[in-house]
Amino acid sequence: MINRTDLTGIVTAMIPVSDLATSAAWYRDLLGLEYMREFRRADLVTGCGLGHPANGWGLALRLRSTTAGEADLRGEHPVIFGVPDLAALERIRAHADALGYAPTGGVHADAHWVEVIDPDGIAVRFGVLVRRWTEFVGVQDMTGFYTEPLVGPPIG
Repeated sequence: MINRTDLTGIVTAMIPVSDLATSAAWYRDLLGLEYMREFRRADLVTGCGLGHPANGWGLALRLRSTTAGEADLRGEHPVIFGVPDLAALERIRAHADALGYAPTGGVHADAHWVEVIDPDGIAVRFGVLVRRWTEFVGVQDMTGFYTEPLVGPPIG
């Protein structure tokens, strides 16, 4: 069994996209990442990786048509980027607004957040935690909360 301290966080996340060049430019501009990897099968580039060399993390994009079952995350927010404070969150909102990405925002049970929609309709969210992941919280229709899991393993 691994220890909880054996894991330090997520190094990269993968998002399925319909157009690699368009999405790579969009994420580069929004997140200030560099184009650092390509993934190729035969003569087709099936994905790419954008990275933040100074901080050692990245974001992978995969051509949706080459994924099993043609993955579709439209309307979901598969990645939530952690932000240190509300001032940084406001800078991100202003940057996204200046790029014409029409950011939205609010407060969730766990975080203040700002969100933008990528060219494929996938939500990219940034959050400042208001509560750490130290206890179970169920979220009912984004309007209410509950304290015991309905599906997952027992707490403890």
